[in-house]
Amino acid sequence: MEVNSSIQLLISLCKAQVIINTEPNELVDGESGQVIINTEPNELVDGESVQVIINTEPNGLVDAESGQVIINTESNELVEGQSGNVTCIYNNAYSISMSRSVSKQRDDGYWGCGVQGLQSETPINNTTIDVKVPVKGVEIENKNSLNLVNGVSTKMNCKVTNNPDPVINYRWFIVFLILDKPNKPSVKIEPEVSGNYKIIEGNTVELKCIVTDANPDGSLSYKWYKDTITTPTGQVGSTVQISKKGIYTCSVSNGIGTPGISDSITIDVLFPPRVTLTPQYSIIESNNLTIPYGPEVRVSTSRIDIIESNKLVINCTVIQSKPDDASINWYKPDGTSISSNVLSIDNTRRDQGGIYSCNSSKVLKPSIGTTKTNVDSKTTIVNIWYLDRVKITRTKLDIQEGDKINITCTTQSNPTASITYRNGTDVIQTDNSNQASFIKLAATCLDTNVYSCQVNNPNIPQTSYNDTIQILVNCKYSFSDTNKQNVEFITVKSPRPDPRVDHQYKITGNIGESVEITAQVISYPKPIFQWYYRENNVDIPIVNNGSFQQTNISTNINTFISKLTINITTNKFYRRYYLNVSNEVNPGGSDLQYDIISETVPDRPINITYKNITSDTICIEWTPGFNGGASQSFIVQHSTDDKTWVNSSTILDDTNNGRVDYCIEGLEPDTSYYIRVIASNKYGESLIGILSQSEPPKTASRQGKMYETMKNSIPTLFITLSQNMSSNEFDVVGLDIGIVLAILAAVVVGVILYKWRQGKGKEEETYDSIDPRIRADGQTYQELNTVHNTVTPQASDAARYYNLRAGQTTTDLDDTRPYANL
Repeated sequence: MEVNSSIQLLISLCKAQVIINTEPNELVDGESGQVIINTEPNELVDGESVQVIINTEPNGLVDAESGQVIINTESNELVEGQSGNVTCIYNNAYSISMSRSVSKQRDDGYWGCGVQGLQSETPINNTTIDVKVPVKGVEIENKNSLNLVNGVSTKMNCKVTNNPDPVINYRWFIVFLILDKPNKPSVKIEPEVSGNYKIIEGNTVELKCIVTDANPDGSLSYKWYKDTITTPTGQVGSTVQISKKGIYTCSVSNGIGTPGISDSITIDVLFPPRVTLTPQYSIIESNNLTIPYGPEVRVSTSRIDIIESNKLVINCTVIQSKPDDASINWYKPDGTSISSNVLSIDNTRRDQGGIYSCNSSKVLKPSIGTTKTNVDSKTTIVNIWYLDRVKITRTKLDIQEGDKINITCTTQSNPTASITYRNGTDVIQTDNSNQASFIKLAATCLDTNVYSCQVNNPNIPQTSYNDTIQILVNCKYSFSDTNKQNVEFITVKSPRPDPRVDHQYKITGNIGESVEITAQVISYPKPIFQWYYRENNVDIPIVNNGSFQQTNISTNINTFISKLTINITTNKFYRRYYLNVSNEVNPGGSDLQYDIISETVPDRPINITYKNITSDTICIEWTPGFNGGASQSFIVQHSTDDKTWVNSSTILDDTNNGRVDYCIEGLEPDTSYYIRVIASNKYGESLIGILSQSEPPKTASRQGKMYETMKNSIPTLFITLSQNMSSNEFDVVGLDIGIVLAILAAVVVGVILYKWRQGKGKEEETYDSIDPRIRADGQTYQELNTVHNTVTPQASDAARYYNLRAGQTTTDLDDTRPYANL
């Protein structure tokens, strides 16, 4: 091979970023040669070692001439993870090859191969190598949670575990599949017999319903049928006892489709012959014997209950008669009759109820003997149910307060009607009667309402009737009230405050706020409202403006509400407001009083009473006063000397029917206690509330243990024995109890004498050897801690104000609050 030493040949294979230069003078002229270059991992991409082999062929190069460059790959496709080879060939003389494990990320794409260093043009060849990625793994998604049910479609997804290239094709195979196929039960009856199963009358046979196959088989429901598959016997177990003849079948259900039905089994009941003796007849030899009989009558029912206007049908049948030409007649309660075996009335009336009789007569002519007429009859009681519309009446039209209310409801019903009285929607009385009255001896304004009367017949459930009446009570009697703050307002006549609501006669608000006074009154006739206030003993009527807004509404024929909204802009709005309510009955009207005040300390608790006392506990309850416009709480104090007081924990204002209760525990027995209650809110404490009772409550005495045991056990023993003994037995046991009581008494006396003697002996002992500073356990009394009562006594209400500084001026106070409440 002739090579110009001045020319350098460069063959480069580019994708792995490796350039290999060969020098022509490194090969022997005219001979084949091979150059092997081993590269290190850090010289190539992807951290792999690779081997590059350069082959040369003799006479493969011509100096200063261009040649042909070829890149050889295996079908231009490499497979990821497998060994691959890329070769660059120049004029079939020089080649450069690269072999390594294939990576799609690194090796996929555009490759180039070229020769540099020739004097002529540089031969270059390019190609694209496609690296294939095979499927490395495949799985069925959620295969552990798939539930295949026969007849139900189920979706399954096939998923590869890597990203293959190119796109792959899927094929599904069923290797082995077991379906849990649900099916209804297959059922049979045991014992299995061919033909009928025979038992003797009075005996029983046990039939078993056997399930031979079922899925699921955990919860099975059994039913037995007699004669037809639609006639259940009421028996539901898998095993039954049968004593009556018939065709029996069992069914079993497991919730899948229709129940499984067994083949039927026929039970025959065998019984001995029964003989009936006929009357004896004396006849002449060779004469024919004819024995006439009957008639015997049967009716389809002995009693029938029917709703009025429905059709009535009763059948009468002659069941035994020879000859069979007996006549039949129906006799009605009014004495009339019809010649028919069927009693039929298309549209029944209540006056058609009673006893109906079916009669059949027959003239019997025996071959020998006297002709005789036989008659048989059966009766049927016809009871007709009915209910008429109700009528409600009253005895007095103009009802004044205090008069008697008398409302009467009347109907006609069979059976007796159920009458329900209502005041509005409230049930006030019920009666079982066809006529009943509701009576209230003294009417009040609150009795004004629409009253109704509803009647029902228990045997005619779809029918009821109702009638109403308006009762208007003229309110005129005087009335006085005390609100829950214990403020008694003036005696009024109608109209008056509605006692059904809780009236607030003290309302709090601050300057800049709006407050609302609500007055709900009962009045008939309709009232007239007038709000006003007094200034310098002059009544100033209130009209709607920027400071006041009055709204009147009616919620019922005798219930009315008046609301006054007040915008508090200055101190002058803190005053007493009056509402004059008048009507035709009371033209002058009556006044209600309301106070607008700023928020302050609560009013004192009132009506404090004790309700339960034991040897160590006293329970009390009280009515909270006005809370001063802020949420309040309470403390209960108790003392044995009216000087040193013990406080309870804080008690919330949680009322029960307007009352708060609390139990003081841990008290000494047989001891009198002073008790008081104080309310407080964020503005301070109320005045002290004391018990309503004049004498302080006293805890009960604590009885001895033996006394309590005897007291509790002996009566219990006596009662138990007396409840289970006859009179004679009780006499005997009474003697025994007397003996027992005598023994117990002797024991008690003995114990008392023993303790007395023990005490007597102790009195004779001397105390010279006793050190008063040492206890029996060796501890000195000086070591005991002194317990102090940390509760500060409250000698008077004035003590609460000792924190006020001497000489404090009114400028330190809130000058926007009124002082009328001080």
